[in-house]
Amino acid sequence: MIDTILEQVKDCIPEIGAIWPRKQGKDPFIFQIESLSKAGKLPKLARLETFLWENGLRTYDKARQKPGLIVPTVMINPAFALIQSIVEETGGLDSNSPLIKTIVQNYVESLSSQEAEYISIAPILGFQSSMYSISLWREFSIRKMTEAEWLRCKRIFGRFENIDKDVFILAKAPFHWQLDSDPGGVQMSSEFERILKFLRLIKGGFIDIHNIYTFCIKPGWISSPPMTFGLRVARPEYFPSASYVFEASDTNVLEILDNSEPLYINDNRDFAGRLKIAIARIQRTNQRLSPDSDDIIDLMIALEALLGEKGEAIAYKLGMRAAKLCGKDAADRQRIYKGVKSAYNKRSNIVHGNTKQTELANHLEFSHQISRAVLIEFLKGLMAGKIWTLEALDEHILN
Repeated sequence: MIDTILEQVKDCIPEIGAIWPRKQGKDPFIFQIESLSKAGKLPKLARLETFLWENGLRTYDKARQKPGLIVPTVMINPAFALIQSIVEETGGLDSNSPLIKTIVQNYVESLSSQEAEYISIAPILGFQSSMYSISLWREFSIRKMTEAEWLRCKRIFGRFENIDKDVFILAKAPFHWQLDSDPGGVQMSSEFERILKFLRLIKGGFIDIHNIYTFCIKPGWISSPPMTFGLRVARPEYFPSASYVFEASDTNVLEILDNSEPLYINDNRDFAGRLKIAIARIQRTNQRLSPDSDDIIDLMIALEALLGEKGEAIAYKLGMRAAKLCGKDAADRQRIYKGVKSAYNKRSNIVHGNTKQTELANHLEFSHQISRAVLIEFLKGLMAGKIWTLEALDEHILN
């Protein structure tokens, strides 16, 4: 049956990709039949709809049928949306792919015992592209919310009017985490808690999915925003190898989320603003095609946003705070302290037009490393319930 489904989907996927709606606030899984009709694609999609319905794979019917239309609005389910995203990335669909078969198999099995209609978590959260699908769904299977999970999700995301207990959520497989206890007395699976923690990052307003991709990878320069972990990009000439593969495990924010408390920053707008500046500056350096003197300026602005303040001796303060926050031992703290002071002085030289390109490489890689390291420490503290204010940083130095 899976092979038959794949054949049907393979015929329909190119048309779906061509009309993927991307306007603000529009459900990315809803396709108006009139759009398909104008493009001459209606018969094929209608056949897919009929096939899925007859085989028990019911699509979500929004009941918006209009005069002259053959079928009502169709909602493409999360499994097929995932397949579509893979097509976008690879340029083709191999029906023999174990990944594709696993996705469809998981989806079919999840529906076999669930007769209710469904919607996807993605349109609820308002994602406007398939980037989330491409980058994260590969390591997730699809399952249905339990009653307890639905109630928990509704409490957290109550501002979304269309939350429904038949929402599909993403759950990492295999489920190897221990069970957590819900404050309301209901046991919650840890993989669900992990998803909620990740979604709180997005809801927090200071960080989005693209930002996470950008700063939880090692330094590098890319020609376009990264769509997946594992993206191969060109490295600067002064690095040892000609190419480099970003690994999710390098500075894995998702791993931090596994072992941390939910993220709340609404009560500290100043702190959120500092994080915004740091992330934006780090992101800017990653979007340049080659190392540039502006990188030092951006990275030092990121570091100053997190660790600095108005006044004198800025390089000294940045060095001391970064060393204490990220240093593993006395020698490492000394190295970080000297490196930050030197990089900040280089930034001042660049601003005043007094620098040599040959000297840039000596500071650039360190600046990338320390700016990310400090940002990660800030997020670790934040998710453990600690906000690194400047006062807290100085107290940390004295202890």
